Amino acid sequence: MSTFPPELLIEIFSRVCEPPRGSLDSATSDIRPGRQLAWTESRSNIHNPSPFFLGKICRTWRELVWSSPRLWTYIHLVILPGRCISQAELLDDYIGRSMQLPLTIVFRVMECDNRDVERSFDQVLPLYRMIMGESHRWDTIDLFVPGNYSHLLDSICLSRSMIRRASIHQRRGAFIHEFIHRSLRLQELSLKNVSFSSPPSPYLSLTHLSASSTTVHGLRDLLRNVPNLRWCSLHTIVPFRYHTLTVGLDPVPANMPFHMMHLETFIIRSCPWRVVADILSSIKFQRPFREFRITSTTLTQELFNIIRRRVSPAACSLQVLELGSEWFNIPSNIIAGLGVLLQRSRSVTSLIMTFRGYETLDTERIKTIADLLDPVWPPEPLYCSSSLDFSLLENRVLAPKLQHLELRMDKEGPSIAPILMVLRLRWMFGSSLHSDGSSTTRNGAEYIPKCTKIVSVRLPESYRWEASEYLGDAIREGMIVEFGVNSKLLGV
Repeated sequence: MSTFPPELLIEIFSRVCEPPRGSLDSATSDIRPGRQLAWTESRSNIHNPSPFFLGKICRTWRELVWSSPRLWTYIHLVILPGRCISQAELLDDYIGRSMQLPLTIVFRVMECDNRDVERSFDQVLPLYRMIMGESHRWDTIDLFVPGNYSHLLDSICLSRSMIRRASIHQRRGAFIHEFIHRSLRLQELSLKNVSFSSPPSPYLSLTHLSASSTTVHGLRDLLRNVPNLRWCSLHTIVPFRYHTLTVGLDPVPANMPFHMMHLETFIIRSCPWRVVADILSSIKFQRPFREFRITSTTLTQELFNIIRRRVSPAACSLQVLELGSEWFNIPSNIIAGLGVLLQRSRSVTSLIMTFRGYETLDTERIKTIADLLDPVWPPEPLYCSSSLDFSLLENRVLAPKLQHLELRMDKEGPSIAPILMVLRLRWMFGSSLHSDGSSTTRNGAEYIPKCTKIVSVRLPESYRWEASEYLGDAIREGMIVEFGVNSKLLGV
C-alpha cells in the first residue's frame, strides 16, 4: 500500500473509519453498553479503528490522517470516570481536526459504570459540554444521559442543527420533548429507558422510531403523535405497574384505535403478551404495511386473534411475516390458524417462525407447518379452521409467492422430514416469482397449483444432515440452504 496514491489511501482510510451502516436499530446494536472498548489512544474500537491507530503505522500515513478532516468526524467515546482528563484531550483533538464537517457521535458508558458516572458527574460534565458545544454539527448522535440531566439536551441550540438520527439512553428523567421538536431534520429516533409522556404537538419529521426498556404507559400517545412513521421497533416494553402482568392493563382510551397511514415495518420483541395485545389494539395498519415481526413472551390464542384482526385489513401488501414465542412453544391451533392469515396475505414472500421455551417443535406442529406450505392440498384439510373459505381461492396454495422460510428454535427437535419434502415439492413444481403466473405442469402433474419456488431456507444446525438428504438435488440446482446455531444463541 506504500505505493498507492494519497487520494486512494484517504478513500480507504475513510471506509475503515466510517461509522456502522444500516438502520437505526441495527446501527445502535453495535454500540450498546458493554459491547465496545473504551476509546483511548492505546485502545481503539476493534471494528472501527481510530485515526490515531492508522497514524501509528508510518509517517506517510500519519501525515495523511492528520491532514484529512473527514477521518475525524466519527467520535466513539466510552466514558471512563477515572480517565476523563485524557479523554477530554483526545475529544478536543477530534473536534479540532474535523474542522466544521458534520459529526457522528457515540457517547456511552459501560453498563457496569452507569452509577459511577452519576456519582462522579462533575468529572465527566466537561466531556458533555464539549460535544454540546458542537450540537450545530451533529448528524448522528448516540448519547447516554445520566440521572436527571435531561436538561442538558434542552439547553443546547438546535436551531441550525443538521441532526438526522438520534439515540438517547436515559436511566431516568423527563422526556426530551424540546430536543425532538427543535431538531427539525430529525428522522430516526431510538429511545432506551426513557419515560414517555404525551407530546404537546406531533413529531412530523420522524419516520423511524425504536423504543426499548420502557413502559407501555405513554407509548400509545407517542405512537399517535408520529403520523409519518414508516418503521417502528419496540423491545422489552412492560406494563406501567408490575401487577398488571396478572391483573390486566390500564384501560385503553375510548378514542382508540388510530390509523398508522404510512407504516411499512412493525417489530415487537420480548414483550409480555398483554402488552403486545394492548399496543396492537391501539393501531390500525394501512395498505403500505409490508413487514410484521412479533416475538412475544407467550403467543396466546387471544393475542393471535388480535394480530389477525389488525394485520388482515392491510395484508394485501404484507411481504415479511414473523411469529414467535419466547417462554412457551407456539400452540398447534395457532400454527393451523396461520392459514386464515395467509389466505388474506397472498403477497407474503418470507415466513419466519421462532419456537422457544420449555417445549420443542413436536411432530404435530411439524405436520401442520408442512400442510400450510404444501402445494397439493387435500380437499378438506382437517387441521384448518372452519373460517378458511377455500371456495374464494383461485388456487389452494397459501402464501403462493413464498420464497424464504426460516425456522428458529432453542432445542433439537424430531425429524422435520414432512417440511423438507414440501420444500422439495415447491422447488420441483414452483415457478419464478416473475413468471407469467400460469399453472405449473411438469411430468404430467397438471394438478399442481401455481406457486413460486422457495429459493432460500434457514434451519438450525442440528438439521444439516437431514436437509442435505432431502434437499440435495435442489441445493445443487440453486436452492440456498443456510444453517445456523439455535436462535437462543443468535440472540434474535
